[in-house]
Amino acid sequence: MNTNNGIPLQLDARAVDILSGITTATLTTLLLKKGLRNVWLRGARPLRTGQPRLVGRAFTLRFVPAREDLVHQHVSFET
Repeated sequence: MNTNNGIPLQLDARAVDILSGITTATLTTLLLKKGLRNVWLRGARPLRTGQPRLVGRAFTLRFVPAREDLVHQHVSFET
């Protein structure tokens, strides 16, 4: 099995089977109970009807836009 610093990159088949049967509401409730308040996507839905549930590892990304007042201090527009 491939690993990333000792963390498996793939879930075993049993974990996928178990997680496939859990509703989004249940997962959200469990995360709320653990203190994670803003961890879901609004309006997520399958691309095609009848599509199976998606189960796998999640990677968290954070987008922090650059502040215009700081960017212009370091960028020169002179030719």
